[in-house]
Amino acid sequence: MAGMKVIPEITTDEIIFAPSTVLLLSGVDTWDDQRHIPIVEKATELLECGATFDERGAMLAI
Repeated sequence: MAGMKVIPEITTDEIIFAPSTVLLLSGVDTWDDQRHIPIVEKATELLECGATFDERGAMLAI
């Protein structure tokens, strides 16, 4: 892997749904790992609110 490390500035509970909300998800092969449950659940909530994603599945936006 490229070794890029991303450190979030907020928790998943602090993500608010707004027209400007964008959630970038990296293409990792560990999404089934339990440590990712909160962000997977948040991504599901965004999709249920009408979010869309690009052809690579990397970006969700309302």
